[in-house]
Amino acid sequence: MSPMPAASASFRCPLCGTDRSTPRQTLGEYTLVQCTGCNLLVRLPVPSPAALHVLYSSRYYGGVEAARFRTAIGTWLREVFRWQRARRLRRALGGLAGRRVLDIGCGRGQMLAWLQHWGAEVYGTELSQAAADEAARRLGPSSVVVNELAEAGFPDGWFDAVTVWHVLEHVLDPVALLREVARVVSPDGFVYVEVPNAGGWAARRLGRRWLGYDAPHHLVHFTPETLRLAGTKAGLVVVKDVHFSWEYSPVTLLQSLLNAWLGGEHMLFRALSHEQHDGNLLRRTKCWQVVVHAAAGIALMLPVLLWSVWLGCRREGDTVGMMFRRISRRREEAGEP
Repeated sequence: MSPMPAASASFRCPLCGTDRSTPRQTLGEYTLVQCTGCNLLVRLPVPSPAALHVLYSSRYYGGVEAARFRTAIGTWLREVFRWQRARRLRRALGGLAGRRVLDIGCGRGQMLAWLQHWGAEVYGTELSQAAADEAARRLGPSSVVVNELAEAGFPDGWFDAVTVWHVLEHVLDPVALLREVARVVSPDGFVYVEVPNAGGWAARRLGRRWLGYDAPHHLVHFTPETLRLAGTKAGLVVVKDVHFSWEYSPVTLLQSLLNAWLGGEHMLFRALSHEQHDGNLLRRTKCWQVVVHAAAGIALMLPVLLWSVWLGCRREGDTVGMMFRRISRRREEAGEP
């Protein structure tokens, strides 16, 4: 085994500001380090804002329709899961008439389109121009901002709900994003954040084989404890937590187990999705390897699904979601949680 690279001397934790870290994993050309102050996991080297913008503005989605997956079944399932997200939000809001909803990293706008259809006033932010164009086609051009949330200029307390679904792990300063989210959500509204769970069973046991590390896309990796801390620093308090996602948990566990048992670097997932950061990746992968991974994935699908549900019940699943509300000024001044 090659030696673990030393942590960058320029490390500064985006959660607590500590400048000391301990190396934990090698992820190809990257290093995963753990902050000694708050235990947040950070991927080094940290990209520049310009490089990050290029990654998501032009390379994360495929084609003019901004499809995330190469297959029709993948695209269809994504639509189904966005409908499921919308239903969850409708239940949480107790109805959508007169409600304003903001989705950070809205992609092609599928979830927002359902909410709009059911009566909500919807908005989304998105860095990918192709994805934003597709979302604007569905929702209307005034509903989509092709920029960071801080540049969108939304009024204070304007939204009844703000969602941050599998976005926080992609940003350079997650606390700054959550502070802006806390600013635009109403005192009676809520924020829902979901991320891969770096404290779950698979992440702990499978190490670099865990799909949730997903270099180079994921920059920071949260456990339930560090996600809660990020919310607290942004002026948010947790009112509910969820440790299973039908959309992400089973597929993350399945691909991670295939990585560990059959080798390969997320081979099946990357064969099915538009992974464009390495143009030679699929050319280096032999067809028979993909077939073996696909056959094993089909055979293991049901047991892995049941295993994933069980891990979620034990609060050790591959995703963690938290519903936050703003900390009231009176409680904040009193130092109450």
